[in-house]
This record gives sequence, C-alpha cells and structure tokens, in this order.
Amino acid sequence: MNEKVEKQNEEKFRIVTSKTNTFPEQLALDECQMNFLEQERIKPTFRINYFKRPCVVFGFFKRVNEEVNVENCKKAGVDICRTLTNCETFYKEPNSEINFTLVVDDSDINIPIDLIESYEKIFTLISKVLEGCNIKAEFKPLNNVLVNNKRIALINQVRKKRVIIFNASILLSINQEEIKKFLKNTRLLEEGITSINEETKNKVEQKDVEKLLIEKRVNYDEKGAAKIFYFTGESKFVGKIDQGKQDTLWIDIFKPHYLGEEEIVRINQTKHDNLIRSSSKYRSVGAIAVKKKSIVNLIRLLRDVAKEDLKLNV
Repeated sequence: MNEKVEKQNEEKFRIVTSKTNTFPEQLALDECQMNFLEQERIKPTFRINYFKRPCVVFGFFKRVNEEVNVENCKKAGVDICRTLTNCETFYKEPNSEINFTLVVDDSDINIPIDLIESYEKIFTLISKVLEGCNIKAEFKPLNNVLVNNKRIALINQVRKKRVIIFNASILLSINQEEIKKFLKNTRLLEEGITSINEETKNKVEQKDVEKLLIEKRVNYDEKGAAKIFYFTGESKFVGKIDQGKQDTLWIDIFKPHYLGEEEIVRINQTKHDNLIRSSSKYRSVGAIAVKKKSIVNLIRLLRDVAKEDLKLNV
C-alpha cells in the first residue's frame, strides 16, 4: 500500500493520493483517518483514491445477501465490502471512475451542519469538474448528481467521532453487464446512470479528471481548511515575515505537478482568530501564487512602490 502526500500547508489541510491493491484498503484508510483526525494526529484531508481490483460496495445498514450476488463475485475474484456510509450498492472497476474522500472536523466552518447543504457543497466541486469536461450537472437532494436525469456521480457521508467523512465517485464509464452479473440490487441501473465518456463521446482518463479535481479546488472566497491550492507538486519553505505579534507572511516555492506548468512562489498570510472552531486559532486570510515568469516584474513593481510611494531606501 502506497500513500503519497501531495500537498500539506499551514491551513491544517492536505491533499493526498493513495494507491492500494484493493478498495477495502481504501475504506480502511478512511477509518484510520477518521480516528486520527478525532485524536488530532493528522490534518483534515482531501484524498484521491486508486485501487487495482474490482469491487462491489454496499451500505453500512444493508444486507449483503440481498444486495450482492456473492457467488458470482467469489468466482470472478471480485472483492465485497461494506462501507462506513449507507451508500448505494455498486460495482466498481479500477479504471472506470475516480474516487475521492474528504475527511474534516465536524466543527469546520466551511462544511454546513445541514445535511442537504453539506452534500451541495461537494456537488459544487463535482459540477465544476464536469464543466471542465463540457458537461452540465444539476443537484437533486438528498445527494443526487444528475445529467439528463441520470446519475453521473455518487456522494455519501457519515458523521462520527466529531468527524465528517465524504466519499464520492465520478463515473468515467459503465459496464452494465458486469453490474447485472455481480449485483442483486440494480436500482441505480434501473433509475438511470451515465458517465463522462458516455456524455462526451470521448475517452476521458482518470489523470484528466484528477487534474480537474485538484484545479477546481481553488476557491479564494473560502477560508481555512476548505481552501486548497492548485499547485500540488513538491514544495520548499523559503521563510516567513512577522508583520506583528499575530500576523505572519509565509513564503514557499512549489514545483509543478503536471507537465507544461510553471514553478510558483506562494505568499500566504495567516492571522490569529479566537472565533475559529478548531484546535488551531490561526487561519489564512489571503494568499497569492506568482508564476516564475512574473517574479521579476513583481520585484520591479514592489521596488518602485517602495522608493516612489513609501520613500523607503531599497
């Protein structure tokens, strides 16, 4: 099992890509992260999941013999696992979808207490990813992501031990024959499901959706843990500038995660805030990401401002 931390920042949030042989191992990671976050041993985490073996999942309160064709699964070597959430019964193939998990403290100010509103928060992210594939989706409570009245993504959550876990799957393709073969409960199929490849008539790969997923997490209108930056390659901490007792600028250099992108310098400002509902009372109040090609121009501009407007000796 290989878990690679892609991003970690001062805002007590990290982006992780985890690769395992089986999907049950991914569910085990969910439970570990839930326990560790409740114990404040890790940061809130946005995790993109990959696995190698096909699997059937069914909800926590469902009965396996009513939902799954156990005999067919055993013959084909398909894993069967119960999830922490009460998800729909579904057949999962390694390359036919992209899965992500969001694990946060239940006091996070960016996650609504209301159940429907919290699902809509995750839908907003998924809809932006789908827009990047030229697909328009709509949200239908409780947790339906629909394209032409067919579900294209699955979202579920569980709230336990002062932690909220969101599990989501965005469908790239659908193997209806395998679904019928391994499931007894085919309600999703009967109600209508679709996929990115079916809607676009193109072959979209997991790496394409992963890139969109991380990119669309940029949201400078949000504060704290909900704000995740696009550049998730290796980083180097350069230094910090204390502007006051509780006001600090943090400077980091980030290498690109994808080909064709530039290195950036990120400047992030944090301040103390007693009203934050978390163990850390420091939050980000603003950040900029300056591309490598723009660094010289920024330095020149700041130098001119310092000399001409602020009358500083530079």
